Amino acid sequence: MVSPAAGLTAIKTIPTIELILIVGMVLYIDNEFYVIQILESFYVEIIIFPVIFDGQTPMWSKNEKGRKLEIVQDYQGLQLISHYQFYDNVQTIRSWTEVTNQSEETREIEYVSSFAYQYASVGGNKPWNRKMRLHTAHNSWYDECRWESRTLPEMGLNPINLAQSTKRIYEQNLGSWSTQEFLPMGCLENEETGATCLWQIENNGSWYWEVAESSELMFPTVKDHNLMITNDGNEISGEIYFVLSGPTEWESQWHKSLKPGKTFITVPAAVSVVNGGFEKAVVEMTKYRRKIRRPNKDNEKLAVIFNDYMNCLFGDSTTEKLLPLIDAAADAGCEYFCIDCGWYTDTNWWAGVGEWKPSAQRYPGGIE
Repeated sequence: MVSPAAGLTAIKTIPTIELILIVGMVLYIDNEFYVIQILESFYVEIIIFPVIFDGQTPMWSKNEKGRKLEIVQDYQGLQLISHYQFYDNVQTIRSWTEVTNQSEETREIEYVSSFAYQYASVGGNKPWNRKMRLHTAHNSWYDECRWESRTLPEMGLNPINLAQSTKRIYEQNLGSWSTQEFLPMGCLENEETGATCLWQIENNGSWYWEVAESSELMFPTVKDHNLMITNDGNEISGEIYFVLSGPTEWESQWHKSLKPGKTFITVPAAVSVVNGGFEKAVVEMTKYRRKIRRPNKDNEKLAVIFNDYMNCLFGDSTTEKLLPLIDAAADAGCEYFCIDCGWYTDTNWWAGVGEWKPSAQRYPGGIE
């Protein structure tokens, strides 16, 4: 039982659950910061338990994907709908937030989270700084998808005596190259219990995720599950949370003026929850990706494609160079010919990125 406090909601749950998720949303509106908490409890196998939401309206439904939970809240002239889509036989939840301005004034929104998880470090006897490990997916050209793993103290996040730390661990992307430095993914693993959350933010533009410590100072309704003793004998407490979103005002100068009657919907985020560590979480995320993949003929039969970049033209294509290659690729049984980068610029392929107009100099007769 979690005790209520002013402005937040009383939450009741079953005391025997293995993993407690406080999910919901974080809002930054009109220069004020709000945390809207929703508690949903489920085993790592995604077996849903009954939950009582005081002052909120949970709506369960069933669709072709699986169960769907929508939680409706009215907050200072805004209607907030948290969407949680579950998938049959997959330990993954897809989450997004819908905000509708029901007031008569334009509301200035600077941040809305797609998913927020308050109790990522619950479980076991050790304090979070001795059991939580963060996996991050570094990315670069010719160095894609390089996962690295460190404990939270190794990444600079340490418990602070009698106060919430101001330190955060975060990754972000700015602009339309969504994987320029990192994949929009991350994974928190409790090495003591094996409880693991792997997430991905599903956006081809700017995105942001954050891992940090929360305490009673930030979430006064939350009783401390993780009491720690510092070297000087003082008691401190706190839990690790993570929050996922698309662009933000602070990190990517994103801003939304939400006029009366208008609705804003965040980018979706997916979270796989398992009991078994990083590798098992990757398996569940892979199952989820296969579930949401749009039906197309490529699912049944992959076409043979020739790409003119590697070991070939390296972004310096012209009509004269392409025609014999196209004929040779067809003779070899290729069904598609891909003209890679460089078709849009008269100079170096990288210098011309952004203006997607075929080069008349490279293709005097046109590219089509």
